[in-house]
Amino acid sequence: MSLTVLVAYGRRLVIPLAALVLFLVVCMAPRASGMEWSELNTAPDEAAHYVTSLMIRSYLTDALGSNPRAFAEQYYLHYPKVAFGIWPPLFHLSLGVWLLLTGASLSSALLFVSLTTFVLTLVLFLAGRESLGAPLALAAALLFATSASVQTAATSVMMDMLCALLTLCATVAFARYLDSRRTAHALAFAVFAAAGLLTKYNALALVFVPPIAIVAARQWSVIKRPNFWLMPAVVAVLCAPWYLTHLDMVLYASEPLPPPGAWVLAMHANNATLIESVGIVAVPLTLIGVIAYVVRRRTDHALWCSVFALLVAVWGFHSFVYAVSGARYLLAAIAVTALFAAAGLHTLVSIFPWPRTPETAHRVRMAAGLLAVLVLLTWRAPPRITRGFAEAAATVLRSPRPADSTTLVSSDPIGEGAFVAYFATHEDERRSLVLRGSKLLASGSWMGVDYQSRYADRASLLTSLDRARVAYVVLDQQSDEAHHRLLDAALQESGDWMIVRTVAARSQRGAASDVRVYGRVRPLPPGKRSFELDTKRSLGYDVRTR
Repeated sequence: MSLTVLVAYGRRLVIPLAALVLFLVVCMAPRASGMEWSELNTAPDEAAHYVTSLMIRSYLTDALGSNPRAFAEQYYLHYPKVAFGIWPPLFHLSLGVWLLLTGASLSSALLFVSLTTFVLTLVLFLAGRESLGAPLALAAALLFATSASVQTAATSVMMDMLCALLTLCATVAFARYLDSRRTAHALAFAVFAAAGLLTKYNALALVFVPPIAIVAARQWSVIKRPNFWLMPAVVAVLCAPWYLTHLDMVLYASEPLPPPGAWVLAMHANNATLIESVGIVAVPLTLIGVIAYVVRRRTDHALWCSVFALLVAVWGFHSFVYAVSGARYLLAAIAVTALFAAAGLHTLVSIFPWPRTPETAHRVRMAAGLLAVLVLLTWRAPPRITRGFAEAAATVLRSPRPADSTTLVSSDPIGEGAFVAYFATHEDERRSLVLRGSKLLASGSWMGVDYQSRYADRASLLTSLDRARVAYVVLDQQSDEAHHRLLDAALQESGDWMIVRTVAARSQRGAASDVRVYGRVRPLPPGKRSFELDTKRSLGYDVRTR
């Protein structure tokens, strides 16, 4: 077989081989590292996204055609971590359908997010392949995929990765539009942008991508084209129904608003996050890449100007417009930073004073290979802490419970969510109700605003447990809210309760902790369960059971 034929076959295999490498790193390596996948505990909203998707799956399988609002309220009574409406619906609908096809399990939900991450890395590779060559583009994708912050997001049931994927796809589509001026590419940008906005409000950063890209590419004439203005029109048509009908929930989800001057801390924190995510060595390479591919107008100029616009837009949106910090908000910016770091390395290798021969391209490929090997050798999957709520929930599920009883979990939002999510996944049928201490014993918004304990003394609190017919209480030792401390003291002093199991665990920061499972010593008092859950800010009224 001739060398030419071998080269031709090799070029055909570039994308499949790159996809295989990225799939192994993103989807398979974390699972092979022995991570514990029994509970959702990386963020307060993680369990809410999962339980909401489980609810959608249950509606499609058990109640399709019935009143969806009534079904959601009943589901919330059993598993009070439903958050449909607080965020746009695309992630929950997509994950709900995925769980319908693959089965309702935590592993399946995590695979959905891992596959989303894999697609994002593949888009990143394809975006840089033409300018940088396949080896260096793959190295950039690996640099992104193996970042600790990206690995954490890829193993969490959160919507940030899908939002980052859609914003990156929209940006690439806009770059294609700048090159071609075709309506098809304008529509592609509009559809991806609308999908991002229907996934998470953070995709509003895309508003800044077209103007920044146009200025960077110096393509002023594009704004005179009718199909340029087709893009915001299509986005408005696709997104307006949700945003107009759920404007109150959009405002609710933004609470609490960042205080004045928060942009200073957010800007510095976001800078530190970007540097930490790609490594300090990548920072000068990124600057060189921006100068070479944006300022000096190298090949694929529209693409590089567009991804530069995405980097600035995402960083600026979360530094100044809605000043928050955290790696999960910056996933798209981290991806672009890795791409520019590879571009900076390509530039350095290309301008190094050695003869301009085919050997130059070979040295670029060697540099890319060394970078990829370095990334893989220094990469370790981040540890995942187990807080003990899966074991506590399993203990309650194995224990005998009266049919009309309830189970109360009191913890921080992450702990309560982890318990509810495990219960919702592993209970064969909805035999009992799970109650959250933050909703039964206290009041306040989803974001923790206007918190207030409902009970001032232990006797009235214990009476509320009797009315709600609580058979088991799961209590951790990390929360410090007033209602949690009161519940802890009441259970320890009451002769009606005893500890049936103590689960040794770790806090979010790795400190030793434990989760206690209390059971009733005496039978439940007669009567029907009666309680009220604080849902006024989300539903407009409190959910009551009589």
